[in-house]
Amino acid sequence: FILRPKPIVDTAPDQSFTIFMQSLDGKKLKMDKNTKFIFSFYAPDNDNNNAADNGGIPFGNRTEVGNIKCHYPDGFTDDGSQPDVDAHGKRNIIIHPRTDIETSFLAFPFTEIQLSGGDGVVKVHVAVENLPGYWDSVFEVPFFKGPLSIKDDLIGINTLPQSGYALSVKGVVSLKDELEVNKKLTAKDELEVNKKLTAKDE
Repeated sequence: FILRPKPIVDTAPDQSFTIFMQSLDGKKLKMDKNTKFIFSFYAPDNDNNNAADNGGIPFGNRTEVGNIKCHYPDGFTDDGSQPDVDAHGKRNIIIHPRTDIETSFLAFPFTEIQLSGGDGVVKVHVAVENLPGYWDSVFEVPFFKGPLSIKDDLIGINTLPQSGYALSVKGVVSLKDELEVNKKLTAKDELEVNKKLTAKDE
């Protein structure tokens, strides 16, 4: 598996990632309609306990996990997938070919990712069944879920990095000492300073 390196941030909406699949020896993957790729996501169960299969950290709440979408390749279908999380806190997205397919690699983009809950390592379990020439296998694809995201030298805290801003922060920020602005400070709503604010230009 090759995982597209993309940050996953708590509470930030509309995130995405892609799981790529290819053989280690570079040979083409030959599939038929019995081949299955099962992507398992975990949420708390009906008693609000975290799924033990996922190390005790849910991928998101039940609604968030239920909203995840897989944009599978042409020639595939998601017939048989669970539209919702089951009573045990698990949701299987099942992708399989409509007919015989041969390809060098596969890409499975997942969108509408929004997470909540504790920080730490969360996992997507990927099962491959009935792939001609290979044993049935189960893999774990880990993600680190936390408040910090860095992309293209831009930083986001509790939000994804925003274009044009070196630092983007969602939530209340506490500064215990001083804030110095060398050029321009813009407050779009309200600015409260309890100790000291120094602005050297505007």
